[in-house]
Amino acid sequence: MRDSSHLDYERLKTVNFTIVATEKEAPSGSPRQSRASVTVHLRDRNDNSPEFSKDRYVVEIPEDASPGTTVAWVRAVDRDSGLLGSEGIRYTRISGPMASRLHLEPTSGECFPFFSRLSGRRSPLFLSIVGCQCSLA
Repeated sequence: MRDSSHLDYERLKTVNFTIVATEKEAPSGSPRQSRASVTVHLRDRNDNSPEFSKDRYVVEIPEDASPGTTVAWVRAVDRDSGLLGSEGIRYTRISGPMASRLHLEPTSGECFPFFSRLSGRRSPLFLSIVGCQCSLA
């Protein structure tokens, strides 16, 4: 194959073609041929990055939110298949002034408080959540 960029698992899972073998010089004047059908099953590779479904998530968290109550839920998707894709995404880090009081569930993207009283502050607090394509092998 001269240009493998046409082989993209997310667009094409299999390729079918026929190969023809022809005698170069046939004694009877008409060359003999043989044909074989070929099916190529493409294997996916990790060539796409996870993308969050939103660029920014804005949530309001009551200061008396109960521990274990979902206060935010982030989601990322990856177009690759199986563990190379969305199944393999892990939410790996939460940062910001409230990070030590919140838990980020690595497989679901749910965020919930550890403590029953988060803050007496009324001003907005910002958090950053990171999702990555983690190798599970």
